[in-house]
Amino acid sequence: MGALLLGLWTPTALAAGWAEVTPGLDAEALRSRLGPPSSRWKTRHGEVQRFVGKRAPEGARSLEVTLEAQHVRRLQVQPVGWTQQRLEREYGPACATPSEPAPCWVRVKGGALVYAKRGLTARLKGRAVQSLVFVAPPAVSAPTVTSATPPTPEPAAALEQKPTVEASSNTAPPEAVSPSSGEPVASAAEPAPSLEASQEPASPALSEDPAWGEVSGFTPVTEEPSTPTPTSAPTETLGVKGLGLSGKLRVQSFFVPVSPAEGKTVGRQSVDLSLKSEVTFGAGHAAGTLVARRDFADSSRDRFDVDELFVTLKGDHLRLTAGRQLVTWGSATLTNPTDVLNPVDYRDVLRTEKRGAWMARAGLVLESFLAEVYYLPVPEAHLLPSFTGVADDGTLQSSSPWVVGSVGGGPSPIPLRYQVRSESMGSPTPKNAQLAGRLAFSLAGTDVSLGQAYLIDHLPTLTSSVQVADPPTSADVTLALSYRRQRVTTLDVERTFGGLRVAAEAALIHTLRTRPEEPEDRFLSYVLGGDYQTPEFLGDHQLRFFLEFAQTRGVGAPLRDDFVRRLRYPLERALWGRVEWQAGRRWTAMLTAATALNRYDVLVLPEVEFSFSDVLRARVGGAILRGDKNSFFGSYRDNSRVEGLLEASF
Repeated sequence: MGALLLGLWTPTALAAGWAEVTPGLDAEALRSRLGPPSSRWKTRHGEVQRFVGKRAPEGARSLEVTLEAQHVRRLQVQPVGWTQQRLEREYGPACATPSEPAPCWVRVKGGALVYAKRGLTARLKGRAVQSLVFVAPPAVSAPTVTSATPPTPEPAAALEQKPTVEASSNTAPPEAVSPSSGEPVASAAEPAPSLEASQEPASPALSEDPAWGEVSGFTPVTEEPSTPTPTSAPTETLGVKGLGLSGKLRVQSFFVPVSPAEGKTVGRQSVDLSLKSEVTFGAGHAAGTLVARRDFADSSRDRFDVDELFVTLKGDHLRLTAGRQLVTWGSATLTNPTDVLNPVDYRDVLRTEKRGAWMARAGLVLESFLAEVYYLPVPEAHLLPSFTGVADDGTLQSSSPWVVGSVGGGPSPIPLRYQVRSESMGSPTPKNAQLAGRLAFSLAGTDVSLGQAYLIDHLPTLTSSVQVADPPTSADVTLALSYRRQRVTTLDVERTFGGLRVAAEAALIHTLRTRPEEPEDRFLSYVLGGDYQTPEFLGDHQLRFFLEFAQTRGVGAPLRDDFVRRLRYPLERALWGRVEWQAGRRWTAMLTAATALNRYDVLVLPEVEFSFSDVLRARVGGAILRGDKNSFFGSYRDNSRVEGLLEASF
């Protein structure tokens, strides 16, 4: 039994897919894993979505996904730094005999390597892997191979052996060719499947075929298995189709060029480790992500917690997911006002982190229509920079460089004493339950999504009360931070015209009053923008441009003006932009900028990234914050910095 469990938990590439995307995955799950695509277009076989640059999964220059009936039919990946040795380590070696039990490859006419049992075709240039194409694999027990002088089988018998495999569009001549290396070659009488040309829907019988257990599991893109791929026999015994384990080790550092204010903690010397595991079984899959961090410069950022832990059950049209999840709403790229379900870590405003939330989620998928409902039993607040109190002169007290300024207006005629009272967000009771729903559909080539949520605000609302002494020689000011209910209505629209993608999203947020003395707070945030990707030039270079206009405005009343507003709506009217330059397989340069349109308030983020391999990358960059004294970025101009990152995946 111990040997069986050891075999099951060996990190290995069992899935016929890339970055958790496999043939058969539904469109909504694809979006939750990769986000919106760089571009999309329609073909007679379905919709094609392309992910490039920063939107491509790790280890890939680009990923093209073909969707048919709202499910992934085909993937095409351009991997970074893959060789034939890495390919064989991940998916299996050359087939030695026709009865080879483990997944292995056959070289077909044109030089491509076909893993028939995995539904994978690999195209190479020399020893370098140029592309990987995944489709649902045929129901075969082993690939068919021939020697240099194969017998000539009857064509009818060949077709009978592989009823679900289409013939290659480039059929081999009658005489099979054997390369000098002795690699097996597919015979002409039984042509290998042309997986890139295949466009027929996957057979429903595949989900019940034993061979399917070897290709429907989880394959982290950065996986480096150190042991041979086990056969599917032990996993089938337990009803498990695939198991995966991956991880990342990240080292980060930054420094500021100016001396920090007294009492402020500035800088970063952190080490992050994240481990992700996923298991695929008959009716769905389960996944979990554990994150550990030690920041030697700022201990407030230390963490050791589970970011994701969920189980998904899927039927023909119904999907149920329960646990701690990361969910993405919205189609914009640089700022997303409609993404309201998950809490966010704001302790570093320039490097925010979305956190998982406990929820149950049910989705109904019908062709190009999706209906979802969410139940969130546990209220969870945003993680804010540490705030310790208010000095007698009203100055905010904190060791965080992101807490600056003061409360109150002008000078007071009498001394003031401040007291801060923070209320709990609430326990996970039915009274504090949160609900949300969303409808998504495609109309005349345009993707539309409508959402409604009844939540507890992730950010606190600030109220104040004053008690004047008698005689009036001083006053006590109580600042109360409380979490209130919100009604949120969202809309996002997206359409692609070749290399141009246009997106818009809006959120109407109404913070409800719980006591008569509390103010109403209703505001609208919206984004209009798009991005354009150039064709490749200089061989393998590409440029991508992003531009978004964002505005927040009060509805029925002006926007609130307190120190919490810096995070709620930092820029009332702004222009965001980004330029990405993919310079070959190794280099990526990116420049992101934001500027307010109603005052001097600017952020500039230059970055350069180099990939040593598909499992090791380094990045250097910086942040320049400028603006008026009372502007958002201008208030933090001393936080301008130079930073570096080194990340290894396994």
